[in-house]
Amino acid sequence: MVQQGQVFQLTRCGPGGERLWAYRYRTGGRESERVQRGGFASEQDARDALERELERLRRERRIPAHSRLRSSERRTSHSTMCSR
Repeated sequence: MVQQGQVFQLTRCGPGGERLWAYRYRTGGRESERVQRGGFASEQDARDALERELERLRRERRIPAHSRLRSSERRTSHSTMCSR
């Protein structure tokens, strides 16, 4: 099974009013648990953390690393303004 995840913008804001980012992935198939981690300052930080986590899971399960997060699989939540 190919392991994939999503990076998205959270609707809540950080302490300084900045937008926060998160990622999520499933631990197995469709019916498996969905893990979500958030609070990243940028989309790139969240994407890097997701890649590290997926790589760790691939090593544990000995899944080939040919699977990478593609931009078409990324979902961004609706855009709301943060009050500053």
